[in-house]
Amino acid sequence: MTIINGLHIPTPRFFCHARAVVALALLMLIGGCSDTVEMTQDREDRLHERVTARWAAINLAQYDEVWAYSTPNFRGVFPKHLYQQKFSQLVNNELTGIEVTSYDSRAAVASVAVRVMAEPTKFASPFAQAAGALPDTIYESWLFVEGDWWYIDRTRKAR
Repeated sequence: MTIINGLHIPTPRFFCHARAVVALALLMLIGGCSDTVEMTQDREDRLHERVTARWAAINLAQYDEVWAYSTPNFRGVFPKHLYQQKFSQLVNNELTGIEVTSYDSRAAVASVAVRVMAEPTKFASPFAQAAGALPDTIYESWLFVEGDWWYIDRTRKAR
C-alpha cells in the first residue's frame, strides 16, 4: 500500500498478494470438503452381493439376517426381535435384477432399483392369487460406511 495525503492506496503488488491469498483460501476450502467415497467397481460388485444376499434372506424369512444388513445406527436403535413384524407373508418376491441408479459420493449413498417378480402366497386373498405374479421395482438406499454397504431402513411396511 502507498500512503498519499494520509490515504492508504492499494498498489498493484497488494492486489497480487490479495489474489494469491484468496486463491489459497479457496483451494483449502475445496480441499477440506473433498471427503468423498468414490464408487469403484469392487464397491459396486460388493453392493450387488449385499443386495442379493439381503433379498435371499427376505425370501427365506430369515429376518434376523435381514436385520443384520441394516445400518449400524438403525440396528443400535431398532431391536432385532421387533424387526420381523414389518414383513408380510402374503407375497414372495423373486429377485430378477439390481441396478444402481445413482450414487452420491459425498454422502456415500447409492440408490438401487431392485426388480422382483412378486407372487402371492397361499395366505394372500383369492383376488391376489388370481392376479398371479407381477413384476415390481423397489427403490432402496444403501450407505457405504465402516468399509461395507448397509441398507438404509426407512421402517415402512414391506409390500
